[in-house]
Amino acid sequence: MTVSKIVALDGTAGSGKSTIGRLLADRLRFTFLDSGILYRIIAQKVLLEGISPGDEASVVFLAESLEIDIVGAENSATSLPMICILGREVNQDSLQTAAVDRIVPIVARYPGVRERIRKIQRSVAVRGKIVMAGRDIGTVVLPDANMHPEPGRTA
Repeated sequence: MTVSKIVALDGTAGSGKSTIGRLLADRLRFTFLDSGILYRIIAQKVLLEGISPGDEASVVFLAESLEIDIVGAENSATSLPMICILGREVNQDSLQTAAVDRIVPIVARYPGVRERIRKIQRSVAVRGKIVMAGRDIGTVVLPDANMHPEPGRTA
């Protein structure tokens, strides 16, 4: 069996991308990255810095200035990567709050934020051995990856 070093799972919220992606990454011993976690990091940082989510210029500036590093999980017991900001590991459970939930859709709609997230995703993808899930992953972010359609649809 030939395995691509980059697997893209594209689809809408609630379509099962994360569940399937995590299982596939575990089986392949790849890193799993859900693009939503990156938007959550920016949303949380907006809250922590006291920036108004509606202030597009400030939110984009913050997103562009964050030094986000994603350390692959190929050699660990889990497929989830370690995500660091300025060298400090992000507690991914801390990103799952109602406050972050409320502003993620706001910050995620800004083109400058989306471009910054795409750059991070692509920089991780070039390392290979990754399963990446999210909206527009296979069509915009990683168009050359093996794309798996959302459940119930054909490619």
